[in-house]
Amino acid sequence: MKKALLTAAAISASIIAAPTAHATTSYLVPSQMAPGMYRMTSSGPDGAYAEVCGDYSCNNLIQNFFVNAGESAIVVVPPTAVMVNADDAVFTKIS
Repeated sequence: MKKALLTAAAISASIIAAPTAHATTSYLVPSQMAPGMYRMTSSGPDGAYAEVCGDYSCNNLIQNFFVNAGESAIVVVPPTAVMVNADDAVFTKIS
């Protein structure tokens, strides 16, 4: 049981940090992406985009970010966020 929990935790951590070429991904807050501060970088040659949403349709956009390839941005996911949509983005938790 402990091994299964550790494996699940390792998989969850790698989903946020692993680069995915030209992929759009939605992370649910807090189950898939914990509130906090992240460094966002691009996994593709065309840059990356992310939007932090206050609802599931993202009609309540909290903030959005774009970075060019080779650049990074600091993304803050507040506790009020419901979802983070990302395109070609890699997130590394800072705090």
